[in-house]
Amino acid sequence: MNLIYQFYHNLQDQEQAEPEILLQEYGPDVKSISDVYNDIVLVSKESFSKYADLVGAEYILDTDHSYTRRWMQHNFAVNYEWLKIIFDPKYDVYDKICVVDIDMVANTTENIFEASDADYYGVSESDWYVSRNKKAMPDQQSLPPIWDQSIDVLTEYVEKYAKHGIQLRQLYKGQNGSLVDSGRLHFQGGLNVFTRNGRLKAREQFISWREWMYEGNLSRKKSRRLSPLNYDECYISANVVDSTIDWEIIDPSWMDIPTFYMDQYVPHQTKKIKFPHFCWGGYNKRIMLSMADEGEFDLVTEYKDHPDRKIPYHWWKNRQTVRSAKDARESFE
Repeated sequence: MNLIYQFYHNLQDQEQAEPEILLQEYGPDVKSISDVYNDIVLVSKESFSKYADLVGAEYILDTDHSYTRRWMQHNFAVNYEWLKIIFDPKYDVYDKICVVDIDMVANTTENIFEASDADYYGVSESDWYVSRNKKAMPDQQSLPPIWDQSIDVLTEYVEKYAKHGIQLRQLYKGQNGSLVDSGRLHFQGGLNVFTRNGRLKAREQFISWREWMYEGNLSRKKSRRLSPLNYDECYISANVVDSTIDWEIIDPSWMDIPTFYMDQYVPHQTKKIKFPHFCWGGYNKRIMLSMADEGEFDLVTEYKDHPDRKIPYHWWKNRQTVRSAKDARESFE
């Protein structure tokens, strides 16, 4: 039996898990971030629970953060909670486990468990970045990822990996499914698929996530922003390629950010994303809810009139220019 796994920890009445997003970025009508996430859970849970049924898998929305609670010197530690699917033997009953973020929507009937036979697979940020820019720019041109444009950024990753005895791996077009050459192999953190064999290898070979997250000069002050170098996706990317796990990169159409395509002359590209990911700014979260209200997702049919819904419907005048709380307030209808 396979499993679709999601994790959500309600931070109501607690310090917001970083990176902090200002309340205003969710729209001037939002009084509580918890209200927004209440609706995000309604949309995401409905889509992925239905999707799990379609592909013959079980579905779990996990709200227990007992695995990371004892190491919560920084609120971001809760983002490592999903690693329990690796380190808790109770999950060994599942063949493959697909972990998806709570700000994602299942918008396909294609089976993610048939996308690869590797021990671990996900979407490469280099493929993600290049394919997105190529579609958005004229003449099918593209820009390289930021880490390939800046030696300083790449050096930061090299140094972070080296502190843990891991060598940063370059990526070559055609290697394990990669579509591009890149100076950094990095899996985007919203989608992770592990086989049982892959999880057992990870349990034996991965370094401690606490060592990775709390390494260096990281402040234990909960409200301080955390460097992306300490994120769980960086931890996974480093450890997967440094282990004996057989890994593969799957097509970026499995997961991408729809708002990058909107209002950039290629809005139709959003329809091709199997698991749309509304990460980063609060405006992306509101767009997710607006699209659900408008019936953009075939597997989301209950949200519009759901009795537990808390956020009213609104849209954005110009989603392309919304990149700050001020822009969000001015662009909100």
